[in-house]
Amino acid sequence: MHQWCKTVKLKIRFLEKYLLHRIFLPVVYQIYRKQPVQKKLVLFADAKSDKIPFSMQAMYEEMQRQGYQVENWCVNFDETSIKQKLKYLYKFMKRYAQAKYVFICDYFLPVSSCEKKLETKVIQLWHSCGLLKKFAYDAPDDLGAYGSSIHATKNIDLWPVSSEACVPVFEKATHLYDGQIQALGVARTDIYFSEIYRKQCIERFYSAYPELKGKKLILWAPTFRGNAKTAALVGVEEILRLQSELGEGWKILIKVHPHLAQKYQLDNCKFPTEQLYPVIDLLITDYSSVVFDYMLFDKSFLIYAPDYEEYMQQRGCYIDLEKKMPGGVAREYGELVQKIRSMNNKKSFEGNMKDFVTFHVSKCDGKVVNRLAGFSNFLYN
Repeated sequence: MHQWCKTVKLKIRFLEKYLLHRIFLPVVYQIYRKQPVQKKLVLFADAKSDKIPFSMQAMYEEMQRQGYQVENWCVNFDETSIKQKLKYLYKFMKRYAQAKYVFICDYFLPVSSCEKKLETKVIQLWHSCGLLKKFAYDAPDDLGAYGSSIHATKNIDLWPVSSEACVPVFEKATHLYDGQIQALGVARTDIYFSEIYRKQCIERFYSAYPELKGKKLILWAPTFRGNAKTAALVGVEEILRLQSELGEGWKILIKVHPHLAQKYQLDNCKFPTEQLYPVIDLLITDYSSVVFDYMLFDKSFLIYAPDYEEYMQQRGCYIDLEKKMPGGVAREYGELVQKIRSMNNKKSFEGNMKDFVTFHVSKCDGKVVNRLAGFSNFLYN
């Protein structure tokens, strides 16, 4: 009976979303379609946070500096009622019909729900770099049941990626084959090249946690299994055990994926992941693209994947982690401890690190925002 009720609820939810995106949103857009595009109107939209996500912050500030009329359309749908959601979507579609540019950084189905005007440009500032776990149409579970019934990436005009090697892979995964995928870099990584930013991160951290001065800091930042609605975490017990294994000279910081934060409540540091990169001595992750951001700091990292075989079968990655990833993969706890103890404070895999970084993030050079601004007069015209 319980499973039957669960199945019925899922079908009802699917129908609600289907009607919303197939009827409600297109109709609202059509109502306001005849209104002229406002050449200075720029929307930044997201459905998972009520604040401008880190992945869009650099472009948000740049568009403000350029004198555009910038509007924040970020909302957390998980914390809104049906009435609030419908009100938001109605207003968004009205502004969408009038906007010159719309920036997103994740799947955002409202922009794909209609036949948009050609004058309106949608830019996808995707939240990850490099090529690791499969996504979008290469991993149907990533889009959920409803995502497979619509073109979830429809209407995107520009999708910057972190290297030339990413272009054909992203084209296949997103079904965008008309030049939308461009190796221009990922805008949010620009700040990593700022010495001021790095220094501020370190100062803020030790101001908040003075007791950690002198300790070696490890950050565990895993991704989730399944999709956003069924997110699960692997390796918790082993990581918690690791603190006692390494002793008082070490401190394990934990920052799980946002999809997991409320469910597991494991985070033990108030700073976001991107502000911890300059501080930590070692990153431990699994299939998360945070590893590519962290590579830009030229410090040590480890891949810990106790469910490696299962994950490869269920979702898979674009690269052979054991053969291509610098440092390889620790599948078992004992191997993880051994790798940690054998690492120094800097790099432990200098051999293929440079080529690996070039392959995945060569366009992340601290100049991405400027590059986007000058891309074929696409922006700022």
